[in-house]
Amino acid sequence: MAGYSPFESRIVRLINDDFFSATGQPGLAFRLKQSRWNTQLIDVLVDSGSRAHYLAIECKSIDPKKTRKFYFSAWDRKGRHQVETISEFVDKSQRFGIMAAEIRQGRGPIPNQIFLIPWQHVDDAYQGGKVGIDPNDLPDKYPQLKKIKGTLNLESCLSLLRQF
Repeated sequence: MAGYSPFESRIVRLINDDFFSATGQPGLAFRLKQSRWNTQLIDVLVDSGSRAHYLAIECKSIDPKKTRKFYFSAWDRKGRHQVETISEFVDKSQRFGIMAAEIRQGRGPIPNQIFLIPWQHVDDAYQGGKVGIDPNDLPDKYPQLKKIKGTLNLESCLSLLRQF
């Protein structure tokens, strides 16, 4: 197993430090332990007394210079596809499922972009036979996660996602 990705760690830090700590709202984002003998259901869980922040987040990252889509074939695991496993987990846990899609820009002044996609849209695309999610579609369809005046715009992103 590859272990934790820097993107997963970044999502956890952003939510804990730049959202929960910055706003004073109670909650905690954390990564699930991954090992060769234990299946990791989802990358990041967010627990909170508020149902609005009771989340399951799957982190995916691509370099658009190297690959054109977030291909579902890359998520195939032995036995059952990851989209199916996560969809079942989200349904049973009653968490709000999200795919955090990072588009890496490489080195330089342009920062990586993170877009949040409702998990139901990921599942619909997979079940509908699409080969993946096109990163070029993300800016027009989904909210971008970013800091505004030192606070993560998670609340406004979640509000928009729940309207889909």
